[in-house]
Amino acid sequence: MKTRAALLLLPLALFGQAPPADVDQALRARATEFFQDFVDGQYRKALSLVAEETQEEYFASPKAELKAFKIDNIQYNDDFSKATMNLTVKRVLKFQGQTMVPEVPMITTWKIENGKWMWYNEPKPGTWVTAMGPSDVTLVARGADGGVIGLPEKLDQSTVDAAGMKIIQQSGLDKTFVTMALDKVSSDTVMFRNGAPGSVHLELGNVPKIAGLSVKLDKADVNLGESVPIRIRYEPNSDPDSPAPPPTAAIPLIVAPFNQQLSVQVNWSK
Repeated sequence: MKTRAALLLLPLALFGQAPPADVDQALRARATEFFQDFVDGQYRKALSLVAEETQEEYFASPKAELKAFKIDNIQYNDDFSKATMNLTVKRVLKFQGQTMVPEVPMITTWKIENGKWMWYNEPKPGTWVTAMGPSDVTLVARGADGGVIGLPEKLDQSTVDAAGMKIIQQSGLDKTFVTMALDKVSSDTVMFRNGAPGSVHLELGNVPKIAGLSVKLDKADVNLGESVPIRIRYEPNSDPDSPAPPPTAAIPLIVAPFNQQLSVQVNWSK
């Protein structure tokens, strides 16, 4: 019975087997050297860590500009000769003259070649190789609902603006107006959710200068799928001679890099 139980448990033990420490350390060291070369802009130096079969594609592909990276986890194959590495990187993105550095996930593949870990890529039909893995050339974005935004045949400023509008439409506010009390302290919260493919940057526009009104944005950089609260608070002035707030006021919220402006209307009521 003991032997049978041991045989039954053997596949489970092998399935969950951790990689040898020296193998894991060697891959992490090679990957750290590779990505640090990208942070330093030493793309030619990184070539020594690229597998022979992928070097031509590496030469021809655009290189990602990175500011920082962090190895999250690694999955190995059965004999620990190949691995898939998941990272979080700060990547420089440029759009319509604006530069952003969002924190985005990245997946890379590695294999042992001549006794050393090397970055490699196996491009699929319809993709081109980039320094960080394959990119599907038929897609430019995927919305929060999973819908795909295709690459237009004619790429000019109008089509770029239209694509940006489709992306930003995946984002939005959970409500567009709030009501404050005229005779007591009151507050409300509006949630912005990011459905764009990557990080967006939020800024409050010209908030109306109304005595007692304050508006706070919890954070400016919002990743895909995240929500951030916009906190609105009003404290009435105890001075009876102070001017009353207007019946309504608009709080603008600017979403970069799409230059989209959203608005929250503030109403006052007794």
